[in-house]
Amino acid sequence: MITVDEYRFSKRKTLAVSIDPVGRVIVRAPKGYPQKKIDDFLQKKAAWIESHSRIKRERAADILPSSLDGYLLPFLGGQLRLVVSPVKRAKEESGALYLPMVNPESALKNWLKRQAREIFLSRTIYWQDKMGVRCRSVSVSSAKRRWGSCSGKDEIRYTYRLLYAPMEMIDYVVVHELAHIRHKNHSALFWKEVSAYMPDCFSRRAWLKKHALYLELF
Repeated sequence: MITVDEYRFSKRKTLAVSIDPVGRVIVRAPKGYPQKKIDDFLQKKAAWIESHSRIKRERAADILPSSLDGYLLPFLGGQLRLVVSPVKRAKEESGALYLPMVNPESALKNWLKRQAREIFLSRTIYWQDKMGVRCRSVSVSSAKRRWGSCSGKDEIRYTYRLLYAPMEMIDYVVVHELAHIRHKNHSALFWKEVSAYMPDCFSRRAWLKKHALYLELF
């Protein structure tokens, strides 16, 4: 019997199963869908589920750290070596990020969020000037399911984990979200808008999808 890590019931009409970046099994089903039919569906997909879940768990074990000290953190296309030491607050120096011995992970997240606010705001201002659009606000979240979002009120949010990607991927997410100010969907017109400013947008999008495991880091 397949172990399901999460069920997501919604107004969708079809049943689907997916494996998230760390190997968790997620079932998406219509509200009120019979459990017996879900179990039968999973049984038919058992070999595929077990194979893909194992591959992703093994990959996650290679990337997700067992400890902070000494970990090489992906950062803006390079790496920062994390060092837990007797400092009072997180500080970057010579390619290393020094973290306090008390609550080092909390200090790391706070440092990342400070960097994210400055970098993402700067890139958003740059690209909205080029694109001739204006967002209402820019904020940083801790989202683990998406790199960025644009609300119906043109409020843009980026997860601070986007810092783990190279700057060209950050720019893609910025352009993607700004394009939603004119197009509130992913229509052909939306992609035409994105492609006008970033012709290689689909390769950048593919990179982010391939590296979705970064959303699980810290």
